[in-house]
Amino acid sequence: MTQLKSSTLEASYPTAVTEIAKACHILDAQVEDAYPCTPQQIQQISEDRCEVFHLILSFGPNGDLERWIRSVQKVVSMNSILRTRIVCHQSKFLQIVTTEEHTTEYLTGDVEQLLNDEKAFEMNLGTPLFRTAVIGRRFVATIHHAVMDYWSLNSFLRGDAAMLYLGQEPIHRAAFRDFVSLCAGIDRAKADSFWAARFRGSVSIYPPMPASAIARPSEKLEKTITLNLMSRGIAESHIAWYAEAAWALTIATYADNESIAYGIVMSGRSSMLGDAGNTLGPTTVELPVLITVQPSMTVDALVKGRATALRELKSNPLFLQYSLENIAATNNTARIASKFQSLFNIVPPQPISLPTTEEESKSVFLERVIKRSHGGFALTFLCRLVDESIILEALYDPAVLDRDHVDRILNQFEHDLRTLIEVPADTRLGDLQRLSPQDRDDLIRWHTLSHETDNSRFHALRGFDVCPSNQTWIVDPKNIDQLVPVGSIGELLVEMTPPTRDLSTQASHLSPRWLENFRPSGTTLRRTGELGKYSQDGSLVYIGKRENRIKLGSRIVQLEAIEETIRSCNQVKDIVVVSKIISGRTRLVAVVTLKGIEAAAKDPWQLQPLPAALISTTNDCLHVVRQNAEMSLELNDVPVVWHVVSSLPRIKGRDIDREAVRLWLKDVK
Repeated sequence: MTQLKSSTLEASYPTAVTEIAKACHILDAQVEDAYPCTPQQIQQISEDRCEVFHLILSFGPNGDLERWIRSVQKVVSMNSILRTRIVCHQSKFLQIVTTEEHTTEYLTGDVEQLLNDEKAFEMNLGTPLFRTAVIGRRFVATIHHAVMDYWSLNSFLRGDAAMLYLGQEPIHRAAFRDFVSLCAGIDRAKADSFWAARFRGSVSIYPPMPASAIARPSEKLEKTITLNLMSRGIAESHIAWYAEAAWALTIATYADNESIAYGIVMSGRSSMLGDAGNTLGPTTVELPVLITVQPSMTVDALVKGRATALRELKSNPLFLQYSLENIAATNNTARIASKFQSLFNIVPPQPISLPTTEEESKSVFLERVIKRSHGGFALTFLCRLVDESIILEALYDPAVLDRDHVDRILNQFEHDLRTLIEVPADTRLGDLQRLSPQDRDDLIRWHTLSHETDNSRFHALRGFDVCPSNQTWIVDPKNIDQLVPVGSIGELLVEMTPPTRDLSTQASHLSPRWLENFRPSGTTLRRTGELGKYSQDGSLVYIGKRENRIKLGSRIVQLEAIEETIRSCNQVKDIVVVSKIISGRTRLVAVVTLKGIEAAAKDPWQLQPLPAALISTTNDCLHVVRQNAEMSLELNDVPVVWHVVSSLPRIKGRDIDREAVRLWLKDVK
């Protein structure tokens, strides 16, 4: 049996080498080493992610292709990570270093055909994660993200293979095992304290997704922004801070909460790690961050806050490798934040390239880099910094976000970034103009074309006694002088046309500053206390009453949304959910009527408890309803108390009378 470097593994699993070799379809003698994976590697190798890079290199007519192949072979022999496979052994992921000599395949045909052949590049557990092939005068390297990140790709080409090709001394790097050993020594108590302190209060993620859903990003949108940084006195090195601040502002626009969480990508490399920080292997991590975007904050505070937070993360490089699972376990806010579905990635101004030789015809050229993914996040937002420009790339799941919505997010981000750069640093966020040019144009167009029919249906549904030709506007509930961006939730204001002359109601008539830019002079508005948002086509989406927004645990929730989810169960006829303090905590109580459980009610618009004779027959039905709620809702959103009644009280035969329900619950044990 081959003696592994990992004596601990050998002692724990006497048959490990044979089993590992079998999983990799190699001989026992070809197993050189075995050691654990980092948490990020486990994520990258999972079936839900499986990300692969293709590097396509072209050679000039006098380029020495064979010399390049030998150079690559030498780099592989010197860096064990390029001879690494990953297996799942006894429910644990291990990376296996083999003694195999790297071989480049010589193929016929066309590069495009090769790239389109999914099976040709299939990489999963037990298979090689670094492969190379030659087609004509092109060299194709295929590398799994689980063994190489962006920095490693660049270092592999520029600092390793290319230097050997140009006749320079090879670079000796620390083995990736050394980096993994450092990660294994993380002080868990200190790491728990570090991460728990970063997640406090309520938090929302965007876009929201069911817990059981898996994002399948398959479509992409791109946009280039040119910024005039010099005239604003902003250093190019600081643009990353402004970009992330703009991203926080943009996500908060759609997440319906001042406190929002998303993922960021960090390199994980640091001089504090010694030689291990220069290893050729994946140190990049995806981490949750929580940011609170308050109207009273200044632009300067937001930008510097992101700079400070990033410095704190960089100063604790090992804590970055703590894993999403461990971070999520530190507290409930961290648990929610760790489920982020939008990932923000700033790619530094270091394009993957190759040094040229003296004669261009002898050069090796990097033709392109292609990244393929079978999973990931509902929205991944890449910012590539090139001089004073930013190339934006949004990779998204069309089943979660449609193309128009992603396009709007790109435009909103551009608007927010330009705004943060151009306004004085002491400007409060609440005073920023949040409407992007696209949103403003759409609002003018929608109201010019008139959505009177849609609006009148909406008002009739909610019971507003307004003229059918009146229109609806959506504003920031805390500042009605601000129209909210399309897709953002706000309070509905309805037009009062013609304005009433009843002095007793004049106080409810409003004329926000923006109104004169859209409507004729003399138009006034009335607050409704109702929340809604514009969909991408300008139609209104009703959210619920402002009074039914509550803080529940670490999140802001809308009671109507919880009711809608529970009502989707076939056994539910109607439902009302209210909050109640139980054992010192805000909890939810559900009062439902069930289908098939009928009882005569003296007054169908009053709350009628279920007769005692029918209570026993509701248990099975209610059990199904509760199970459905537990599967479909966040844990804290599931009501802890359930009451089945014959009927629910109504106001004018329409909306459920929540106040009557609350009063009734005070007397119910």
